[in-house]
Amino acid sequence: MFRTKVNEDIRLIREEGAIRCLRNLDHCYHVFHKLCYKHFSYDDKGNIALNFGSEKEEANTVLVWSMISSFAHKSALCRVNGKFDSNNYKNILRQYVLPLSLSEPYKRIGLVHDWYPVHRSKSVNEFLAEHKGNIFVVDWPKSFGDIMPLEQLWLEISIKFTEDNVTASSLGDLEREITSMWSKVCTPEFIKQLFKQIPINLQKVVTNRGSQYVD
Repeated sequence: MFRTKVNEDIRLIREEGAIRCLRNLDHCYHVFHKLCYKHFSYDDKGNIALNFGSEKEEANTVLVWSMISSFAHKSALCRVNGKFDSNNYKNILRQYVLPLSLSEPYKRIGLVHDWYPVHRSKSVNEFLAEHKGNIFVVDWPKSFGDIMPLEQLWLEISIKFTEDNVTASSLGDLEREITSMWSKVCTPEFIKQLFKQIPINLQKVVTNRGSQYVD
């Protein structure tokens, strides 16, 4: 799997971002989501792998979107059909994020975006402005993919597929196995532990003990 190596410029961006997040830790994350354009696929033997690369759905692959929230340690998962564009993303926000923001006592949700272009499109910005009473976008630094707790969650799921020898022979099988493994791994307690790890990982970045490779 491909990762960008941390050079001096990226190191400075990460360090400054980590310091900023640590100063505002109570406000720097509420909902994490990431389009899994690192898609799941299966090979001719049925082995399931988490792939990195194109966001387009290709043969023998299932593209998914996921979210975990520090509020009550909730989560959501859905398959993305077709191209992940602004309209597709806005529909996901309507279905999964807005309802969370409307449930007491949560109200306004801080949404942590990565730097995928769709997240910052004009259409999405207009949608967020329309719903600014419910959702705001948290300032999140570039080159911080490894700090996102969803990364650790997907890694754990990928490991479990291998350990449990889970296989798939069709896209339907693959989607069911992804959903099933998500339910097994993504428990409220696991989500809680992922969020507890965030300040520790941020401090590692500040002290230059963070990951040598990032998304």
